[in-house]
Amino acid sequence: MNTHNVNALTERRPASVITDLLSNRDLDTLPLLLEVPRAAKLLGISRSAAYRLAASEELPVRRLGGRVYVVTAKLFELVAA
Repeated sequence: MNTHNVNALTERRPASVITDLLSNRDLDTLPLLLEVPRAAKLLGISRSAAYRLAASEELPVRRLGGRVYVVTAKLFELVAA
């Protein structure tokens, strides 16, 4: 994983900001897998940037049925690191 791009993510929107935006109840209601555009919105980045990070495996993704999903728990771990 390229730390430069990951650092750019966390500098834009640190974990504390994300968790401030979402209450604990909201975090509990998030699905295990997020669609890439929804993850992008949470991170405060563009949809295309999120797809680029997913393609380069810098976002924790799983592919199911031809679709790409971001693993919610690992996304929050990544941002918190």
